[in-house]
Amino acid sequence: MRFRFLATAALVSLAATACAQRMDTPPSDLAGTWLVAGVYDSGTRLPSAQERQALENQAMRVSPEQITDPLGRNCPRPVYEIKGTSAADWFGFGNDWLRRRGPDVPLTAVTVYCDGAAFDGYALREDGALVGRYKDAYVVMRREDDPRVADRLAAVAEARYNRVLTPGASAAPAETAAETVVIGGPAADEKRAEGSTAEPPAPAPEEQTAALPPKEVLGPTRAELREMAGQTPAERQAEQTGGGGPVVHLASLRSRQAAEEEWQAIITRVPMLRDWTVRYLPVDLPEKGRYVRVMGLPPEGMTATEACARIEEAGQYCRVMGG
Repeated sequence: MRFRFLATAALVSLAATACAQRMDTPPSDLAGTWLVAGVYDSGTRLPSAQERQALENQAMRVSPEQITDPLGRNCPRPVYEIKGTSAADWFGFGNDWLRRRGPDVPLTAVTVYCDGAAFDGYALREDGALVGRYKDAYVVMRREDDPRVADRLAAVAEARYNRVLTPGASAAPAETAAETVVIGGPAADEKRAEGSTAEPPAPAPEEQTAALPPKEVLGPTRAELREMAGQTPAERQAEQTGGGGPVVHLASLRSRQAAEEEWQAIITRVPMLRDWTVRYLPVDLPEKGRYVRVMGLPPEGMTATEACARIEEAGQYCRVMGG
């Protein structure tokens, strides 16, 4: 199955321009409530059972006031950047796409910014699906009234952890039994089911809290990453004596092994980082504990500020540190 550019005229006209366009309100094609229809591997590593559990049966709501992602993270007053791209570039395979996945296709890339920093990135497909990324997984989402997710409404409502369904939401009856979808990768089947299911009464606040997936599954939020980037004078001096100029902070993990695995995932999503020097900096943060920061050293001729701008354009968190 080949993808063509998203057919909506307004979004196509924005995405087709040479430069990315920013707006304070979400495009009509993006606004609304989305249900996770499937979790797929990126081609480098299969998502773990915990990662799948954290993502399956979740939902996302996009509105002018805020965006709530499938992990329950909120971004108030988001800014949306729309840009035309290709599947090869967005999925991170570049020139290796043909060998890995088949003919390249155009997509509409949407990067969401929160307080000036990249919150997350998505790709809109011609068939109306929204694709997101989480570590080494690709998440395919569909609108809550899409018949292809009718059978998921009850499970999403029961998940409780991210209850953003429209009250009384229901999907239209499905017309066919199954559909083959492609995320720029191996085909997979998304089941359709007939009928609709209304959302049950909301649980008590304490029940919602108890239903949250464990922190180690979700990883730190963008806001927490920025907070973790706060440096003491001693830490700044330690970085400077380690050689090199300003570095960029890309992630914070609980262990060196997790940090190394995250670096591999990052360079898959952002190919320009593959030739960078990486540092793993252990830090102890008050009331948060020990973390290992993933730090990238920009190549000669590129400033850290310029590097972060390009990295965030690809949908990856980045903050300049050191210097």
